[in-house]
Amino acid sequence: MSTVSTVVVPVRSPMRRLWYAVPVLVVLLVLPWVADQYQTILLAYGLVMAIAALGFNLLLGYTGLLSFGHSAYFGVGAYAVAMMVKFLGVVSMELHLLGAIVASVLVTAVFG
Repeated sequence: MSTVSTVVVPVRSPMRRLWYAVPVLVVLLVLPWVADQYQTILLAYGLVMAIAALGFNLLLGYTGLLSFGHSAYFGVGAYAVAMMVKFLGVVSMELHLLGAIVASVLVTAVFG
């Protein structure tokens, strides 16, 4: 005869996640008033790099494929914004975003 064994998996409560998230959010909200500008910018760059690392983990970890091709469209958008500022004198953030999107869509339409 065989016996059926059951594995009991503990369920994580959402309140436990909240206990971790609230102090982190409080620190991030208070930091600009406590730290100097250099430390705040350094933290922002670190968080941007962490988001990029999470993206690479998603690509390489789950799919097994690492492609930098999608980053070319970000480069096209950044180049378009730089040209808009240099030659057209555009200083509006909304127009920068619109110009980057339009340039990336046009390059995507041409090259796929």
